[in-house]
Amino acid sequence: MKKILLAILIVGTTIAVGFRVSADSLVYRLYNHNTGEHFYTTSATERDFDIKVGWTDEGLGWVAPDKGTTVYRIYNPNAVGGDHYYTKSKYEAQSLVNKGWKWDNQGKAVFYSGGNLPIYVAYNPNAQSGAHNYTGNSNEENNLINIGWKYKAVAWNAFSLSVNPSNNSLQELADGMNAESSNIISESGGIFTKAIVTVSGNTLVITFTLSQNMGVVSPDEIVGMKNNLASLFNENESIFKSIGIANLSVRYNFKNPDGSLAASIAYPWNN
Repeated sequence: MKKILLAILIVGTTIAVGFRVSADSLVYRLYNHNTGEHFYTTSATERDFDIKVGWTDEGLGWVAPDKGTTVYRIYNPNAVGGDHYYTKSKYEAQSLVNKGWKWDNQGKAVFYSGGNLPIYVAYNPNAQSGAHNYTGNSNEENNLINIGWKYKAVAWNAFSLSVNPSNNSLQELADGMNAESSNIISESGGIFTKAIVTVSGNTLVITFTLSQNMGVVSPDEIVGMKNNLASLFNENESIFKSIGIANLSVRYNFKNPDGSLAASIAYPWNN
């Protein structure tokens, strides 16, 4: 029985991998006090280099998907201090390149647009460097418009602004995992017949229904399973952080066919 439940837990801890968004989806925001420009990048290496040469780290700009509509970045070497511009339109980007701007990132996506959070753009007609500001904070956008910036338009969309869990972001995660439930069941090799993911507060609850009645797993056996699965539970933390969800608890419930609870294991252990 313990071996069967252990196999189920191993499958269970890898469910989130199918819904994983890479660490490249974290869009960092930096500020250059000398030019007034904000810079946005998914590269931690690029971020760290810019900080060393004097840029200010403003933390996470937003959480973007790892696929979707491409956002391009181009650079104007002729502007005083230099200037970067971001756009979903390859035609617009190419038109500016034809006028002397340069492609950044070899013309490939610097990040992607997707999700329900609008990222706003504002334009300062009086600036050369830092002429465009991008933010998911509507208050920041409105403040810029109130002091003379233009546009107040949506440039693209993102998942969230925060690395803290919310019911909305967790529900999106649960919905995505439920959409993959048939694959999860198939990968179990007949060990369980159903997998349902729900949200309870800041806890993601993953409930499996076993194909056979296993009774009740003893507390000592559960402690042993926790010890054996510690590294896999720790992997959950890095997976969820990579998609912008931190401080998340996950509970795995295993039910017998008759609906009785065979075992329940939570991460972190004190939940």
